[in-house]
Order: sequence, then C-alpha cells, then structure tokens
Amino acid sequence: MNNASHKIAQKSSGKKFNFIDFLIVLVIAVVIAVLIYVFSPWSKIENIWTDNAVELTYFVEIKDVPPEYIDQIKSGDTVIDSVTKSSIGKITDVSYNTSYVYEYEVVGNKAVCNQVNSPAQKDGNVPETVLIKITAQADYKKDVGYTVSGTRIAVGELIDLRLPMYTCSGYCVQMYH
Repeated sequence: MNNASHKIAQKSSGKKFNFIDFLIVLVIAVVIAVLIYVFSPWSKIENIWTDNAVELTYFVEIKDVPPEYIDQIKSGDTVIDSVTKSSIGKITDVSYNTSYVYEYEVVGNKAVCNQVNSPAQKDGNVPETVLIKITAQADYKKDVGYTVSGTRIAVGELIDLRLPMYTCSGYCVQMYH
C-alpha cells in the first residue's frame, strides 16, 4: 500500500467527534429522559392524557329543618357552596323524614324503647330530616378525592349549602359515580 492510499484510509476510519454529533447525542438523550420522566411511576405528571371528570351523585342529610322551610328545598334547584360561592350541582331528588328520638322506660322488669317525635319547636311543629340527592360534574384527584368546583365531596364531609330560598349545613352520607 502506498503512502497516499494509507492517508485516505486513515482519514475515513478516524473521523473526529464534532459539534453536530454532540447536538444529535444531546437531543437523543433529552428525548429519552423526557420519555422516562413522563411514563415512569415516580412521574409528577398525573394522567395528562386522561379525563378525570365524572358525573357524581351524592346525598346530603340536613337535620332539623323547620317545617316552614321544607317546601323551599326543591328538585331542580342549583346548590351553591356557601364557603366558595360556587355551584356544586343540582338537586335531583328530595326525601323527608320526621326527626325522631328514642325514650327508654322500664315496664316491670323489662326495658322498653319507644320511638317518639323529637321535641317540638316553640310553634309546636316538629323539625324534619331532609335527604337531598345532588348530581354534579366532579374531578378526581389522587390524595384529595372528588371535588366539585373546588369543594371536596366525601362521605362524612360537612357541606355548607345555599339553595335559592334556604341556607343550611349537612353531611354527605352517600355518593357514587
């Protein structure tokens, strides 16, 4: 092999690493790092391609509603959270139950339990327990649960409600989606 062909063979097999090669490797490394970050279990990006919105139905129990306000709680009313001032759904059903207390008395050698109406208010009316069914679009977030317009909805959660003609507080007693 002569000297000229030896130099040509040396040039083609011994290319130097240049700036363009560095950029290509850098871009590939960044793409791999982003893919690992997005699809790894420890990723901070939560479900960016899924919609977490669900139609949530929940029930709020309102105790000791004065009889004069019973008719003010109606199906179709929009429910507003008194704290955040935002809509948290529409009432789809209302059911009523007279409030009761239990009295125990001893008759002979037996203890007897009697269900009686709760004590009447000053006007003689017995307050009622109202169970309202509310339907709303809710978001689900890990470690938070369901929220409707920023209001957390969970069984046992106290919710301050504002209806068109009545304001009250009640506990969420059931929910499903």
